[in-house]
Amino acid sequence: MDQLVLFLIVFTAIAIFITLIEMWRSWTHKEPTRLQKDLRTLENQIGGLKKQGLTNELIVKKLAGAGWQEHVVEMVTHDVSRPNHKIEKIQAYADKQLAKGKEKEAIKETLLEAGWSEDIVDLVLKVE
Repeated sequence: MDQLVLFLIVFTAIAIFITLIEMWRSWTHKEPTRLQKDLRTLENQIGGLKKQGLTNELIVKKLAGAGWQEHVVEMVTHDVSRPNHKIEKIQAYADKQLAKGKEKEAIKETLLEAGWSEDIVDLVLKVE
């Protein structure tokens, strides 16, 4: 009888542990946002235009003329559309957008949607 009780306790503990792991995985797994999906398409278009020899400035003008938001195209051409360890790239992008008169909140929203952490975005934008 004692062995059966011990078995049931161990089995229940394992079942609860597995359930908790699955719940944690479902909470931490994020589906790509619409912007992230669109950025993949944009990255492919930019790659094709770069293969044709176009400069970043021409690529921005061409894709902005095709309906893409200019600041989003610039984000991708600066290679900050996907979070990485290169803070200099996101800083250069943010500085360029600020110099163009973009609001910090708009820049922040775009970078957050692209997957950058709020801490890094706030650091780059010097938000208190």
